[in-house]
Amino acid sequence: MKKRNVFPNGATVRSLIHGVFRCVAPRKAFELLIMFLEKEPMMQRLACDTLLLCLSNHHMATEATLFMNKLSGRGYMPDNLTFNLTMTCLIKGFNLDETCQILDSYIERGLKPGFNTYLALMQALYSVGKCAEGDRYFDQMIKGGLSIFLTLQCNGTSGGLPVHLCHTICSRCCTYYLVGYAGSVARKIKQ
Repeated sequence: MKKRNVFPNGATVRSLIHGVFRCVAPRKAFELLIMFLEKEPMMQRLACDTLLLCLSNHHMATEATLFMNKLSGRGYMPDNLTFNLTMTCLIKGFNLDETCQILDSYIERGLKPGFNTYLALMQALYSVGKCAEGDRYFDQMIKGGLSIFLTLQCNGTSGGLPVHLCHTICSRCCTYYLVGYAGSVARKIKQ
């Protein structure tokens, strides 16, 4: 494309990637697109986001993991929607320990997981008995300000979590906010 001075716009890039996934088997589409992306670095960001979305939509967790690991070395940062969809795919279909490592590496680089990503991760960790790890992500979620959504969801439905765990989470959220509120009131009184 560069040799011919062809510079496709975003819609063309997305259409190309989605079209390849529609025309050939998903694994073959992934192989073709990887070769294409290596030859055409000018489309990297948008093409990578679209490819990750397609991999997530086709539940190709292993390929998404390989692709994310390859891209993280190049400094690639997916947009939040792409990141959250891909992480949810990895949580449901890949090695949980490696998924946590990938998630942590992107968090260190500045990406913030969304509520559904945290919820899926905590469900997966608690279901395999990794409660300490689940609690660590719960604490990260609270510090990120997403816990009010979890409290509302747990009050309305268990969201797939055991009921006793929902009650524990709700009480921890309330305690966290009450402590924060009490601290802000104390600071105002001192002033």
